[in-house]
Amino acid sequence: MYNNDVTYADKWDTPENQAALAKLEKKFFDKSECSPSCPVAWAPEVLEMMETLERELGFRHNEGTMRGYYIQGTPLDWFVKNPWSGFFSAFMTNVFGYKPFEYKHKPGTTKRVKIKRTLYNRVKSIINGFTHPIGYGFRALIIKYVNPIRNRFEKRRISLGQLKEKYGSLTCYFHAPDAFEEFIDKEIGKCKIKLALKGAYYPIETLWDSAVSYDIENDYEPDSIAVTYGEYKGERTVSVKKTTYRKLMKELGLNLKEIQEKADLRAASKADPK
Repeated sequence: MYNNDVTYADKWDTPENQAALAKLEKKFFDKSECSPSCPVAWAPEVLEMMETLERELGFRHNEGTMRGYYIQGTPLDWFVKNPWSGFFSAFMTNVFGYKPFEYKHKPGTTKRVKIKRTLYNRVKSIINGFTHPIGYGFRALIIKYVNPIRNRFEKRRISLGQLKEKYGSLTCYFHAPDAFEEFIDKEIGKCKIKLALKGAYYPIETLWDSAVSYDIENDYEPDSIAVTYGEYKGERTVSVKKTTYRKLMKELGLNLKEIQEKADLRAASKADPK
């Protein structure tokens, strides 16, 4: 069961949450490789999380997509062809295909808002048909040609893949050096806990048994993890042991199979000194 009835409840659609969502979108959505989104109920907490990550590590500038879509066209399209074709299309729609009302989706909610199409809105739409492709062109120029230069000189550690609500859960895809992954995961976890305490997420007790699982002792993650259970003063104890050098050896180009064989022989000789 998803928690969308809780997350998208009308009570969260407040001016304060909408302001937080607008700030989140302005500061971070353009840095996402895939199309980003955030329920308005989560906006303050997600904004706080993203600002912490930005302050501590920094998000790299997007170099390939605009709000999840690959850059289309050329400067000739952006600044010459598309403005005039957009103007003509908007003119035909707003003059000859006029409709008194239109419906737009309200960001961060499931609502569709009915908007009256006044003369002012119709003229604005026609002008926007001409100016929007030009604005797209300037943004595309920055993404394709300026951002790679900025990323080369700025010390930013995180590439944001996508931020969104998925199946009722806060989902954040990112790429970062291994040294920073634990810190990022902790900040995402803290955000989820805050949302649960706020009442805009799954109940806090549902997070109790949440866990991360992954395969070990393979080419990508050669280190192993062993768990042993015991008892001390009548209470259960849990001991976790994880090897620490195997992945580093692999990164340095060493042959892990050869080293494992030597380690096995060494352990066998210690077990049987004869």
